[in-house]
Amino acid sequence: MGRHYILQLWYSIWKRKVNIACIIISIGVYCLNQLIFKRQFKGIVGYFCKCHLNDLVCPLFFLAYAQILLIWVKYEVKTYIGLLFLGMSAGFVWEYLAPIINPKAVTDIYDLFCYFCGIQIYYFFTIIENRLSNSS
Repeated sequence: MGRHYILQLWYSIWKRKVNIACIIISIGVYCLNQLIFKRQFKGIVGYFCKCHLNDLVCPLFFLAYAQILLIWVKYEVKTYIGLLFLGMSAGFVWEYLAPIINPKAVTDIYDLFCYFCGIQIYYFFTIIENRLSNSS
């Protein structure tokens, strides 16, 4: 890979700081969930942490990572509908195709709702970033 491509990748990583923040947040929440939350919380909160929290933060990671790659190839998804389509397409793959490949995976409509909510969170972060960059 030439130096030019590496510089383009570096630019795509730093073009939208929201992508870096979302990747860090999603990895942080995932690690906390795996190491602490699933063991500490009981009842409905414990159930949510065990079954749905990772599905809520997954779109933050996935969309941020996808956007970095898409910016790198000069096609950034800039519309809400585009983000919704990209995120929900991934959700359908994970929820409906993964169980065909992996017998331990389970299809869960509530997980799709969590993906949808995660997409809303990502989109909210992009709105905040856009407003902050336009105000300065």
